[in-house]
Amino acid sequence: MTQKLISQRAKDSSTLVTIVIIVAIITILNLFSLGAPTLKERIIASIIIFLAIIPIFRNVKKIDPWLPFLPLFGIIYSLYYAAPVFLLEKWVVSYHGREKYLSHEALEKGLWVALLGLCCTYVSFYWYPGRWIKEHVPKIQFSLDLSTMRFAGISLGLIGMIFTIISRSINILLFQELLDLLASFLLVGIVILYTFYLDKHLDFIGKVILWGILIPFKLLSGLGTGHTFLVIDVFILLIFTFWTNRGYVPWIQMFILGGMLIILISLKGEFRRLAWYGEMAQAPYFRKAYLYVDMTLSYLRGEKGSFIDLLQISMRRLGFLTTLAYVVDVTPEVIPYWKGKTYLPLVYIFPRFIFPWKPQNYSIGQEFGHRYGLLQPHDFTTAYNTPQLIEMYANFGIWGVIIGMFLMGIIYRLILETFGHPKCGNITKIIGIVICTRMLYIEGNFALVYGNLIWWIIGWILVLKFFTIFTVQRNL
Repeated sequence: MTQKLISQRAKDSSTLVTIVIIVAIITILNLFSLGAPTLKERIIASIIIFLAIIPIFRNVKKIDPWLPFLPLFGIIYSLYYAAPVFLLEKWVVSYHGREKYLSHEALEKGLWVALLGLCCTYVSFYWYPGRWIKEHVPKIQFSLDLSTMRFAGISLGLIGMIFTIISRSINILLFQELLDLLASFLLVGIVILYTFYLDKHLDFIGKVILWGILIPFKLLSGLGTGHTFLVIDVFILLIFTFWTNRGYVPWIQMFILGGMLIILISLKGEFRRLAWYGEMAQAPYFRKAYLYVDMTLSYLRGEKGSFIDLLQISMRRLGFLTTLAYVVDVTPEVIPYWKGKTYLPLVYIFPRFIFPWKPQNYSIGQEFGHRYGLLQPHDFTTAYNTPQLIEMYANFGIWGVIIGMFLMGIIYRLILETFGHPKCGNITKIIGIVICTRMLYIEGNFALVYGNLIWWIIGWILVLKFFTIFTVQRNL
């Protein structure tokens, strides 16, 4: 009885803290907005934020039994499509290298589309067919004993690290997808070892491998590419794992991540000029990573401008509301619908080493950027991110958003019911965390995020199944 009372008090305390933080965030955003949003823009953006954080309340109150994917999805969604209303001093897009100002009418249309998309996702996830999925979709249950799981974590982490180096050093088109799969084992290994660490089951050698080798390697190798997601994803992975393991919202870690995100994204343009096209273009990845670290330290010493300056730069890159508003404003009156062209790479879902005649994937980010004038005409290297919500509208308009986001809710529910249910087992949960972290990359187009995911899932399951066989053979 006492244990239940303590548990209930902890739950109530966590709920109260969550309510206070969220109310404070919405209030501060409205009181100290950097731009001059209209009342209607404030209301719609606040509603998006409120709806986006509903899954947090459901998670804190233990109403939803799954992995905390939807709470993190809501946070990222509101950061992309609602926060720019309050955090940007001016709402512009880069049109052929020049600033193109958006009208309040365009911004409002973009906000309505973002709100509609979020509602459609919730309808299919929580109501129908989400409830049908809960009753009829098979649930995977896959576990390993602790000693085998620890061995799997160390082995997969080191294997993933080796193949990350190989995939970055050698360009073998035929086997690139296979190399990417093997490199992804690094993430699986990190989650396994971090779970052990949180459960206080990780020995000294395991801690050295996790904190001294795998995580630093992942961060430095990601920094060296200039693609911030390859750095941020490991932090999201750790936050996701922590939240899953401890059962409460890691607010402190998320605020720290938010600060890092602002710094990394704001410095990305300068870094790419030096590391991609300038004097560091031929330098190895880890030398480039040192350059990124040095630039970050320069900011912390006050040499890169104020925090507000960096916030504006990062929000212009991260706040996809302005891109959405612009696309909605000019499609299809000025620029015709794409009519599904960006989804064609999904036809070639099979890996190239199985089907060598598979065509090379074209850069949707390049075509999107030039189609809408968001890249300069002579820029054939930069890929302009094409978030899934914007991709849906660019292809099919408002009905594309309604049907597309409805389908996304179905995909989310399928994954969580299959890999993230309460009785899934330790290894199934690990796979679920890695899958969900990948799905949180909603700023990438659908084919980029989901094209290889099914093969990655099959590969992870087969390899981890090997460790199950290894356990049986060892115990005979």
